[in-house]
Amino acid sequence: MASRLAVVESQEVVRLGIKMMVRKSAFDVVADHHSGKPALRFLAKQKVDVLLLDVAIRKPGAFEVLHQLRSGNFRSPILMLASMENTTNTARAMALDASGLLYKWASTSEFLEAFRVVCNGGTLWECETLKHVTGILPRSTEETNLPHGVTQRERDVLEQLSHGLTNKEISHALDIGYETVKGHMRGILRKLNLNDRTQAAVWAIRNGKF
Repeated sequence: MASRLAVVESQEVVRLGIKMMVRKSAFDVVADHHSGKPALRFLAKQKVDVLLLDVAIRKPGAFEVLHQLRSGNFRSPILMLASMENTTNTARAMALDASGLLYKWASTSEFLEAFRVVCNGGTLWECETLKHVTGILPRSTEETNLPHGVTQRERDVLEQLSHGLTNKEISHALDIGYETVKGHMRGILRKLNLNDRTQAAVWAIRNGKF
C-alpha cells in the first residue's frame, strides 16, 4: 500500500511535477493545495504519512502552518520545500520540528529517498547542522528566562529575525539604519553567547516572545 503524501505548494506546475515524480513509486499524492488554509482544513480530518510544505505559501505562511500543526496533534513528518538557500528558513524549520528541507532543484531520486527516510522515522538534518544550530540553546527553563542583558531594541531585532527577515528587511521594519541593525546583531550574539544570526534565529523561535 502506497504511503500518503500531501503537498502544499504555491505553484501549480510544481505540484503537477511532484505528482508525476511519485508515479509508480511507494508514494501517492492524496492532496495538493496552493495555500495554507485549505491544507489545514484537510489535515485536520485526514491522515497522511508525509507533508511537503513550500516555504513560500501565504495565508497563513508556511511557518505558521508548521507551528499550528506541531502545536496540535499532527505528528507525521513535515518536509519544507524551498527554491533557494536561506539559513534563517533552515533555522526556523529545525526549531519548529520539521523533519528536513528539500530544494526544488533536487532530483527525483533525492525526493523519493527523502520521503523514505522520514517515513522510517529519520530526518534530513545533518549531524553537524544540528550541532551548529541547536547545540547552544538553553537547556533549562531557568536559563531560558534569563534576560541576558538584552535591550528592548535588541529584542525587537530578535523578534523580526524569528520571522525570517534579513538585516535589510529588519532595518525597514523597525525604521532604523542597516548599520544599526548590524550593531544590534553583534550585541545579541555577544550577550546570548551565539556564533551567528542562524543560531540567533533558532534562539528567538525557541524562546518565543520577548
